[in-house]
Amino acid sequence: MCWRAADRNLYPALYDPVDNVLTRLPPASPSLPTGLAVAINRHDAIVGTACASTGQCDGGNDAFLYDPRFGTVDLNVVAKLPAGFVSYVGVAINDRGQIVVNALNGPGAPSRSYLLSPVTAPGRTIH
Repeated sequence: MCWRAADRNLYPALYDPVDNVLTRLPPASPSLPTGLAVAINRHDAIVGTACASTGQCDGGNDAFLYDPRFGTVDLNVVAKLPAGFVSYVGVAINDRGQIVVNALNGPGAPSRSYLLSPVTAPGRTIH
């Protein structure tokens, strides 16, 4: 889910139907403040695409994960993909925390999908 703010940009958001509240998600990084939420699991973990401030999400996008326990992270920072690939959108997340991302290996290259699985480290789970 996303909402269009007064600045006309799109921002990822979480809607709580019980309280009828729309909450804007924190950005994945200062350089990628806008974006779109694409999928959510039972634990309110959300994946999507983070975009530059234009809000158009038409290039330079990074896949993100929002977890209520840890906040928002750029999946390119925490996930290992094959050399040269950059994930640009998280398209699905299941209740085990596995994430499907679409990634590119350079301009004009075909998109590929990858499954990311959480890795448990002492004290926290890293996706």
